[in-house]
Amino acid sequence: MKPTVLQAFKHRAGAVSLVMFAWASFVPVGRISAISHRLKSQPVISVGVYNYAGLGRLQLQVAEHQVAALFAKAGVRIAWLEYSSKHLPASSGEPAPDFSVRILNVSRILRARRISGTDALGQSIMAPAGTQWTVPGRIANVFYDRVEHVSSLWGLFRGEVMGNAIAHELGHLLLGPQHSHRGIMKADWTPQDLALSSRGQLRFSAKQAVELRRAARSLHKNLSLSVTAQR
Repeated sequence: MKPTVLQAFKHRAGAVSLVMFAWASFVPVGRISAISHRLKSQPVISVGVYNYAGLGRLQLQVAEHQVAALFAKAGVRIAWLEYSSKHLPASSGEPAPDFSVRILNVSRILRARRISGTDALGQSIMAPAGTQWTVPGRIANVFYDRVEHVSSLWGLFRGEVMGNAIAHELGHLLLGPQHSHRGIMKADWTPQDLALSSRGQLRFSAKQAVELRRAARSLHKNLSLSVTAQR
């Protein structure tokens, strides 16, 4: 990681905090209440993170913040659940998250040649056709060693690149396998795309945002119906 990249990140984080403080100081109470009500009405998805690659704590926090910001702009909130090999939802009796993200190293995965895409930063595992879920899938794999390589090659902060990769794969889990010509759901990113990301301009399209909200609400609606049927 280049020191200049980390330094730029620190400066940007400080600027964001200052802007947020000023916003909270001068926005009328009525508008704050309206914004709070809108946030409460947004669908929430829970995402379990399995950090098998040992991604650093700071980098993981940056990645999660990046993903949450992208989905928040689309009108979907994320509740993060972090797990380790010693603390899994099945063994602890906790309900499984809506979606799971596994941070892996391709170089350490047996039969890595079966992973789709020789240079892909991640992959989405889609639900079989004909299942009761209206959303496409449940598990996303993101490959830390490939993210690290791209970050070093282009001089980028790896937490941000990891966040973009996670957001892209979660997007597939909710939207399906299709890619777009621009934005976070492009099949191939260029340095220009990641430059847009650093300015908060690499995001879901308006149409994709509508579909994300619909899929998130459908997920919870179907889960509620399934629980009711089992009683």
